[in-house]
Amino acid sequence: MLVFAAGDKATEAKDAGADYIGGEELVEKINGGWLDFDVCITTPDMMKHVGKLGKILGPRKLMPNPKSGTVTMDIEKAVKDSKRGRVEYRTDKNGVIHSPVGRVSFDIEKLLENYSAWWKPLPRQNLQQLKENT
Repeated sequence: MLVFAAGDKATEAKDAGADYIGGEELVEKINGGWLDFDVCITTPDMMKHVGKLGKILGPRKLMPNPKSGTVTMDIEKAVKDSKRGRVEYRTDKNGVIHSPVGRVSFDIEKLLENYSAWWKPLPRQNLQQLKENT
């Protein structure tokens, strides 16, 4: 997990358990090809620097966004939520659910466990309807 923050917010990110913390130096590093993180969080004041990374982070779904809670002044909460496994999901225009089931560092057993946990809460009646309509 990477956090773009300075001053007290950088300290807050470190105390909350962020893996990488910095500012413009991390922008340079990412521009150089480094992408060894799976979540990117930032404070609003750092967006002027992070915005330069849109073409790199955007296609990889790593660009911080206020709607997803990754552009925030409450860095501690964002880092802790992410560390606990907060997962974003989206649906496309056809109703297909897009969601990660793990991180790059997870072994296959952990990925299968996460997939099973993700699948269980889906309402069974909707699954039955899907089967009937296909």
